[in-house]
Amino acid sequence: MVSGYLDKLTAENLSTPASVFSNKIVDILTRRCADSLKLVRSVASQMRATPSRSNQVAPSYFVPSILKPLHSFYSSRPGLRSHSDDWSPKIIDSICVSYAGILAGVRKTEELLRRHRKSKKTGFSLFGGGAPQPEEEGAEEERFKKQMEADINALKTDATKLGVDMDTLAGWKELVEVVNRPAE
Repeated sequence: MVSGYLDKLTAENLSTPASVFSNKIVDILTRRCADSLKLVRSVASQMRATPSRSNQVAPSYFVPSILKPLHSFYSSRPGLRSHSDDWSPKIIDSICVSYAGILAGVRKTEELLRRHRKSKKTGFSLFGGGAPQPEEEGAEEERFKKQMEADINALKTDATKLGVDMDTLAGWKELVEVVNRPAE
């Protein structure tokens, strides 16, 4: 139903009651873009599972897919591209707010895991594993922060291609604040 609605949409359809259509389009595109944000939760567990190999950090695999529905929409409906100055900032701001909320939850979970590992520290381990040392914990947090920075910078670059000035969006500022917030 939603796809059919967007497929029949043309610039001619957006005449007088444009705000009704406009709000519906923004809602649909926001939901489609937000689908990729579900993958943000996997970043921390992937980082724990893979050893650090270099100081170079590439954006996570899912970041290019976040705004892909928006790019696809504009490229398949060039007549509606003129509305991008109004729609894109609204959509991207909403995505940034959602992203910030998810990242804040992930960071809180990671902090709880670190505290749990500290509390489980034992004096004897048959296999020599034990809990991570404080230097390792700091390095892990720094590595996670670098990954988050790489991810949001890639999102910013992608949004800029759509003509959005990210620095003016409240959602972007919130996202940057979540990434730069020190660990508790």
